[in-house]
Amino acid sequence: MSRRQVLISPLDIDDEEDLHLVGARKREAKLVWLDVPGFGAWILEKREGLNLSLRKAGERVGVSHSYLALIEQDGGQRPLAMEVYRRMAVTYDLDEREVLDRAGFRYAVVEEVAERLRDLEVDRFARLMLYEDLRPSDFTAGHLELFPPAVRKYIIDLVQNVDENARNKGPDVLAIMDGEDEG
Repeated sequence: MSRRQVLISPLDIDDEEDLHLVGARKREAKLVWLDVPGFGAWILEKREGLNLSLRKAGERVGVSHSYLALIEQDGGQRPLAMEVYRRMAVTYDLDEREVLDRAGFRYAVVEEVAERLRDLEVDRFARLMLYEDLRPSDFTAGHLELFPPAVRKYIIDLVQNVDENARNKGPDVLAIMDGEDEG
């Protein structure tokens, strides 16, 4: 059995089952940071998209406006405290996993765990797409191969978001598709 470590994105961890699988809850998976360029510009774009001033955003995130400006200018120089990333996610209404991914964090896991995660995603996608009441007409198991991994992940995320919105009495999905709800 190989003990080779591979890096996986926080975006690859969808739920508690995935966290348990990678051992993140038991600290078996190590969260590592890579110096990935672009985090500062990305988080600046998110703040500006919400029309938040540096002062107001800094106040909500719990850092000084000058420190937030520094993060936005060179967000990849060193990792921030995890709580700062969490508060950024809340303040900017972002998925915490996406913030961690954009900031350069990855889980270091043994290769077998990464393979089991990929298999789990393939199984989830197959169950979703082949469920009789949900699947597109004339869709067969053979069609599953047409979807690259990234597209499978986007479809699963979309379905989870639609389901969550439906449970929370969110927007009418059919009205959105028909252009009746511009959001």
